[in-house]
Amino acid sequence: MPAFYTVFIALAVIPPLFYLRQPLVHDEMTYLVIGREIASGGTLYAGIADHKTPAVYYLTALLWETVPEPYLAGRILVYAIHAVTALLVFRLGSLWGRPVAAVGSLAYLFGVYAPVFDGFNLMTEPFAVLFLTAAVLWLFAERRVTDLLAGLSLAFGVLFNQTVLLFGLVIIGWSLARLYAGETDLPTIAVRYGRVGTAFLTPLGAVALFMASRGTLDATLWYTFLLPLHHYDPPYFLDGQLLSAASYLPVWLLAGGTALYVFRSIPSRSFDTRLAFLSLWLVIMSIPGLQAFHGGHRYIFAMPAAAVLASVGLRRLFHFLADRPRPFSRLEWAGLAFAVAVSEAILTLVAANSGYQYLFLLEFGFALMLVGAIVLSYVMVRWAGSTGQLDTRQWVALVAGVFLVLSALGGTVAVDGVREIRLSGDHIETQSASTEELNEVVDGRFYSLGPPTRYELAYFGEARPARTFITPPYGEPLADRVVTDLERDEVPYVLVRRQQVVDGHIDPTHGYYPDAREPVVMYIETNYEPVAEHNGYVVYERVPDRRD
Repeated sequence: MPAFYTVFIALAVIPPLFYLRQPLVHDEMTYLVIGREIASGGTLYAGIADHKTPAVYYLTALLWETVPEPYLAGRILVYAIHAVTALLVFRLGSLWGRPVAAVGSLAYLFGVYAPVFDGFNLMTEPFAVLFLTAAVLWLFAERRVTDLLAGLSLAFGVLFNQTVLLFGLVIIGWSLARLYAGETDLPTIAVRYGRVGTAFLTPLGAVALFMASRGTLDATLWYTFLLPLHHYDPPYFLDGQLLSAASYLPVWLLAGGTALYVFRSIPSRSFDTRLAFLSLWLVIMSIPGLQAFHGGHRYIFAMPAAAVLASVGLRRLFHFLADRPRPFSRLEWAGLAFAVAVSEAILTLVAANSGYQYLFLLEFGFALMLVGAIVLSYVMVRWAGSTGQLDTRQWVALVAGVFLVLSALGGTVAVDGVREIRLSGDHIETQSASTEELNEVVDGRFYSLGPPTRYELAYFGEARPARTFITPPYGEPLADRVVTDLERDEVPYVLVRRQQVVDGHIDPTHGYYPDAREPVVMYIETNYEPVAEHNGYVVYERVPDRRD
């Protein structure tokens, strides 16, 4: 399969080159800054904190200790993780044949590097999904040692992102499906659960003992589990969700169709339980993305399952078309026209809601992609020597599929790339230079009021962040803790984005979680005063006797 290897290497290597030196985004800045504090002797969750589980912070601390450019090394590591996960997706897809494996692994790489999914940044999801996919392969092997390895893999996934705990519902659902299909029995399931559970709890127990030895076990559990569970209620962006849908539309459609086919076949008990597992994985692990913000990198949790299911669905679609050749009916032509119209309407709606100003270019691009799909489909068929072997239905299916891929790729780059500056040519040096003036003003620890929280100064400069929850407080207990920490350490500086300051006062309603932010804003305005403005920030300095 030389063509597959060529495309695989191209997808694994070329897209990262566009993103490697893009400015740091909020999440990776947070991980890197906390890692720097740990490398400098700080204690995670006892001082500086975030709500992710600890693995990513100790990983970034290791990068600070071992390489000169931690962000660069972190991103390269993520790109390598994506490539390894794609190989695991290939192995998973090979259970249904090498063509399914090849298409599935390429579909996975295509998805993670679409701009809206943030797969080019140092995030926790790529690491968690690597261990998740490995665990699935171990579970499918159904041996004693592989059950233990599956438990270990799931544990490491949780240590990178606690969302992996949701995967337990997938495993339970799969067990029930296998019981229903008569593939296993309760004693066997109980024994396997015991092995997986033991291996799962062992590394988590070791981490708990480590945290207890540092006196931070309570804080670790509070920040990483109790706090997000009871207080995390992020906003929801419909335009972003539409963009996440459009960016991976061919895969979502094929995967969703395959999952629906599997679920409909369950009552007859004549279904592939491994496909049922992937279908449950797709549905359940899409929930985090569907619940918050624009979905983005949260959808990576579902991408391995989506990629393999889409590949299975594509194979079945072409087998169906090949087995039943006949002309298109009027109803089918009308349905095709309607689908094209709906696709254009969705893309236009996404562009309008995203502030994309050049709608005429979008319309031109839409038409260009349609013509390109027709030409590319003809070239592909002519190259394969099958020009006279496809009937109208197969031609339309091929053109529609190629068009969906082109529109997904073109649409997400046009809308998300332009809107988010990710493809605008800005480089990390631009961000580094923007901290120079701030570095001259802020000569002590500082708190950055968000959202969006930006910690360029803590990464590129000499100033260190306050020993508190580093990202925006999203609940009253968290806001109270931030205020307590600022008071305890008498943190000398607070940085506020310029657009958050209105008529000389900080607007608590600007950004997410306004109710939770208000106590923090009141504390800042009572104990600090603005002293400078640099690079889009208003610098507030503590005035100790202001309350007297």
